[in-house]
Amino acid sequence: MPEPETESLPDKLPEALPDVAPVNITDGAPETTMAYGAPPNLEARQKYERIMRLLDINETRQFQTEMREWLEENTGDTLEPDALYWLAEAHYVSKQRKQARYYYSRLLERFPKTSRREITLLKLAQLHYDEGEYAHARSILNKLLSSDNSTIRRLAKEQLGRKPPQ
Repeated sequence: MPEPETESLPDKLPEALPDVAPVNITDGAPETTMAYGAPPNLEARQKYERIMRLLDINETRQFQTEMREWLEENTGDTLEPDALYWLAEAHYVSKQRKQARYYYSRLLERFPKTSRREITLLKLAQLHYDEGEYAHARSILNKLLSSDNSTIRRLAKEQLGRKPPQ
């Protein structure tokens, strides 16, 4: 099955990626991503919820397009961290690694205390591993071993136990 066509990414892509590994994961992240920005207006929230339903019916490409547009129109909205996360996830499950890496990195760059910080770092480590960037992946995973979340620690340990392909 051929990979989906690659979309064009913002010009800033290369600058957003290298700074992911040195992230401090023990900086007292809040429990919710809803602590950011101004409250969403009703129209923005309704549009966000409609876009999210596209994932439920496996309309991933349409979801990606509409969520990017929503993000452009609603920068600073309290739903922005969640929108970035789900957009990254949609690219991740579609094997669009470059785009997934960009949106995960953007989430951490814009919202360093997001409640999805550790799972985002796990996904970034996996992406680095898949791209042959084993040292970078191990660096992220080693930091996650000190997580308060036992599931994150277990998953990081499992990923660290994987051997690079020969």
